[in-house]
Amino acid sequence: MRYFLLTVGLGMIGFGLKLAYQRIAFLFRSQKAYGKPVNWKEVPQINSRKIYYYPEVVFETPDGTEHRVTSDIGYDSYVGQKPKLPSTIAVRYDSANPDDAHFDTLFNLWAPSCAFILIGGAAIFAFLYPEMNSIRD
Repeated sequence: MRYFLLTVGLGMIGFGLKLAYQRIAFLFRSQKAYGKPVNWKEVPQINSRKIYYYPEVVFETPDGTEHRVTSDIGYDSYVGQKPKLPSTIAVRYDSANPDDAHFDTLFNLWAPSCAFILIGGAAIFAFLYPEMNSIRD
């Protein structure tokens, strides 16, 4: 069981670092634009009166074409009570492929990689914890 924790921990840290590398590469090749919220993607919760709302934003590239991006992060609320959003939202997009776009927020860009690294670190700590107890004895 302990080596399972080590394997899972190292795998999660590796995947988190891969995601972080991909985000860094994306940030170097991306451009910033400002879009307008136009719609909500609604995802109802099973056995609940809550719905997750994912904002959809339309932004324009310098050549004048419009592109749509949906947030990776949803807001939960009760049915019919959509969260309020600002009139414009910052978006980062790959200039070679404007459909590869993400909301330009700290949480939206970095939460997945940080979560994998932290959970992987916790698994490795759980693997090492019995060893640390034997050192103290």
